Amino acid sequence: MEFRGLNLSDFQIQAIDGINKDKHVIVSTHTGNGKTLIADYAVEMDLKDGKQVIYTAPIKALSNQKYRQFKERFGEVNVGLITGDRVINDRAPILVMTTEILRNMMHEDPHKVDDIKHVIFDEIHYLNDEARGTVWEESIIFMPKESNIIGLSATIPNFDEICNWIEHIHGKEVEKVYYPDRIIPQKHFYFDKRFGPCKKEDFEPYSKEEILGTTTNHIDLVTHLKDQDILPALFFVFSRKQCEAKALELSKYFDFLEKKEKNQIIQIIEQKEKEYPVLKDTKSWRNIQASIQNGICFHHAGLLPVIKEIVEDLFEKRLIKVLYATETFAVGINYPVRTVCFDSHRKYDGKEFRDLKGSEYLQMAGRAGRRGIDKFGYVFSLIDYGNRDFEPSELPDLDNVKSDPILSQFRLTYNTVSNLYSSYNREQVNEIFKKSFATFQFINKLEDRKKQLAIEQKRFASITEANKKACRHFGTARCPAIHEENIYKLQDLNGIKRSNISDSKRSQIVNQINEVRLWLKTAPKPTKCRRTKTIDCLKNLGFTNTLETNLKNIEQSIFKDPGKVFNKDYNKKIRLLENLGYINNDKLTARGEVCSKVHVQELLVTELIFDGLFHDIDEDTLNAFMAGIVFEDTKLKDSYLKHKFDYSRIYDALNTICKSEAVSNLEPSATFIESVCPTIYEWSKGCDLQYITANHPELSEGDFVALCRRIMDLYKQIKNATQDDKVLASKINRCIDKINRDVVSIGL
Repeated sequence: MEFRGLNLSDFQIQAIDGINKDKHVIVSTHTGNGKTLIADYAVEMDLKDGKQVIYTAPIKALSNQKYRQFKERFGEVNVGLITGDRVINDRAPILVMTTEILRNMMHEDPHKVDDIKHVIFDEIHYLNDEARGTVWEESIIFMPKESNIIGLSATIPNFDEICNWIEHIHGKEVEKVYYPDRIIPQKHFYFDKRFGPCKKEDFEPYSKEEILGTTTNHIDLVTHLKDQDILPALFFVFSRKQCEAKALELSKYFDFLEKKEKNQIIQIIEQKEKEYPVLKDTKSWRNIQASIQNGICFHHAGLLPVIKEIVEDLFEKRLIKVLYATETFAVGINYPVRTVCFDSHRKYDGKEFRDLKGSEYLQMAGRAGRRGIDKFGYVFSLIDYGNRDFEPSELPDLDNVKSDPILSQFRLTYNTVSNLYSSYNREQVNEIFKKSFATFQFINKLEDRKKQLAIEQKRFASITEANKKACRHFGTARCPAIHEENIYKLQDLNGIKRSNISDSKRSQIVNQINEVRLWLKTAPKPTKCRRTKTIDCLKNLGFTNTLETNLKNIEQSIFKDPGKVFNKDYNKKIRLLENLGYINNDKLTARGEVCSKVHVQELLVTELIFDGLFHDIDEDTLNAFMAGIVFEDTKLKDSYLKHKFDYSRIYDALNTICKSEAVSNLEPSATFIESVCPTIYEWSKGCDLQYITANHPELSEGDFVALCRRIMDLYKQIKNATQDDKVLASKINRCIDKINRDVVSIGL
């Protein structure tokens, strides 16, 4: 079978057959195998049949890329784009949107998706994303019965479970397309310049003392790639700063381009500068040009969106031979290469430094190997054996890295709760919770857990009985092992008490110390035992304690039904919304209606709207305050810019929300970050980007533009939520105009 002149693989034929038979289709196969072609077929068929199709993606960059591709193939009139900051041709038969937009549409105006034939979930494994997975899950749960899902994913271990869940909640067969092989096979290596490409076991015969003092770096690895003629390469570096530094450093050693290629790049640069004159004044653009004409570049989320698009375009045209990138480049964007490199297998995830997960490694490594071009894709992980801290035993076996199973991340926001309350009765809400992937996984594993519990209970009883037969005092207060265990416990607790812990934690520790001391004081005098016997009993006691803990964990997992947890959380949030005046007489009030249409800090925004703050303060100050509401980096340093704002009304609203949540035993949800407010105030007043970044150097140009676009996104949500307030709508338009200029407006 052929499509667009290409011979299709068996898994592609199977998927297309499922589409033609009106089934849901879930495809799980390696990056680079050709999943995208399946989505393209569905889009083409739906357009031909006069049906509407939605393509959703996890990030705006991928949405924008697909919009450009579809527009080129199907014509501008047939394609629309809806993201938080862009709405283009929203009645087109082919709609590209972020999954957040789809989820919001299903909640607020479900009839908008009544006529959709297919919804394509690109990167459907984003269900597993801690921050955003719930959006994907809600979108799948609330899908219209008449629509079909096409889910595309890299290989996942619990593929059948995902498919069975979708079958269960929609009552319709899923075509399960699982193809675990790579069409272009890969070779995975570590790289150290003393060994060259090598496997984990290759290090074992060598003594580190023989080679200490010599180092291996990215230039050594790129030199090897050039010598072996296995460029172009995508080099993953988990630091924006290091991405740029390494690209600039490499450009001092190598020039990969021929004269014709250099001229192409020069023409593109001149064209972009003519199209966007403001680019010449940006730091990102100057840094890019320092290496790009050597066929070397970098890509990360801190770059201006238009510059990222330019880099992606040059990379797709094969004018960039080595691209240093952070992991954001691995999500969805379809740019396969000959070779993928890793600077490290450790990353900072916003909370801590940790090893790469199997799924993360495979997602990034999956770019290696171009179908129809390469016989093999190569993957290298840079290591430095001469480093004293390097331990070969801690390295993963690259040939046996496994993906992580997808787990439900479903959670209830106040926005979701208000939408559920307004659209469904209590019984229907219960049924929705039962449709969650978390509930499905719980029920799916319940019988296995019960069997496991029975086995562990029998084992625990057998061991406990054997211990009591060996000594009638085992496990009682007369047992010397119990006495010693409590002495050790007291020592540990005293150590924790002396450490740097919070007052509440210290209070808990003190209570535990008092309990153990009371036990030691009042317990019967332990019987006399040989020291060797006491040591044996301590070991047995530790073993039985572990067994008992495992038993308790299994028991808790059996009774911890997610549906009940969601119901409990739902009831708490309903009571809070009632206390705040969002619900009255079993209906959403005006406050509740606004909350149901705002998706960012909905309680704080709603309180400030009804407080009158949005009407009372000037546009520049309102823009500044909006930045503090949408910004998420709590570690941002104070700007060099200083402005005296009156934050009292914001903190009054925060105080009201926090008190209500505390009374309802709910975690605090509202935040406000003052440190970013002066920066947006200056931008709103007309300052240029150079002035802004000079006074807030740790806020990159790309981050600044992303912040401005998040503000505009929230403004549009507020306009939608307060449609009858024409005065506020007019003011919001003026606020947006003050923000949406120069680099912020490029690409919108």
